[in-house]
Amino acid sequence: MGSVERLRVVVGIDGSVGAVRALDRAAAEALAIGAALEIVCAVHDAEEAVPVLASAVARVHGRSPTLEIIASVMQVDPVLALLRRGRDAALTVVGNRGRGGVPGLLVGSVGRRLARRVQGPLLVVRGGRAPVAPGSAGASGGEVLLVVESDGDAGAATYAFQEMTRGRRALRVVNSPAYLPAFPDPPSPQPATPPAEPAAAAGTGARSRTGSRADERLHAAQAVSSRTLVDATVGCHVAVITARRRRSLPRGRLTPAVQALLTRAHCPVLIVPEPAGSGCPDRP
Repeated sequence: MGSVERLRVVVGIDGSVGAVRALDRAAAEALAIGAALEIVCAVHDAEEAVPVLASAVARVHGRSPTLEIIASVMQVDPVLALLRRGRDAALTVVGNRGRGGVPGLLVGSVGRRLARRVQGPLLVVRGGRAPVAPGSAGASGGEVLLVVESDGDAGAATYAFQEMTRGRRALRVVNSPAYLPAFPDPPSPQPATPPAEPAAAAGTGARSRTGSRADERLHAAQAVSSRTLVDATVGCHVAVITARRRRSLPRGRLTPAVQALLTRAHCPVLIVPEPAGSGCPDRP
């Protein structure tokens, strides 16, 4: 009989400040779900990874002595390394941007490149919030922001409700059109009612799957531009969105909402890949 693989949270590091914040968040997430923490350093020369990994392991062990740590060196491109190690992981975590002690690792595009291809949930640690202490994934302030683009975002909604329940947080659901303009349109002379049906449908479905009855902590809104969507992330604990890929664009280009969050969000962004074969159609 084959052995059951240990539940893992995978984090990519490069010695930069952003990678340290990602490491701290990954350790907190691993403790929260009872998983091992795998620290991955992708380099051309394995010797370059030794001091970076040693420092990371010492930091995590000093703050969370009971957490199981796996240190991995991979002599491949960082994106390929994290795709391989994160394929069966509960969560993959990366920093916002890099270039730390090991030149050329985890540059700003890694999160976007991973989001196009990742098979499991991906957490990109962005924003200016202080690093969380290990084991306190639900202790710091801030609400959970769920960004809904269609009725098919049930997977992201489930993750958002789980995070809300685990941290006893408020949940804000933002309905975002698939094709966000950079700036909002001029005000209409007549008030318009935001089309909140997709947000409501996703919220109802996720509540039924998670058993959450915290309706008093659920709020819905409408994003009319990428700017308003990004502004909605201020002060949030995490923003959750589906990695909806457009079928006809090269390399599975992400929707404007996902791109806006990955490049400009004020909080960490949790990317949940959509089911295989359900890519976003092109704009009519």
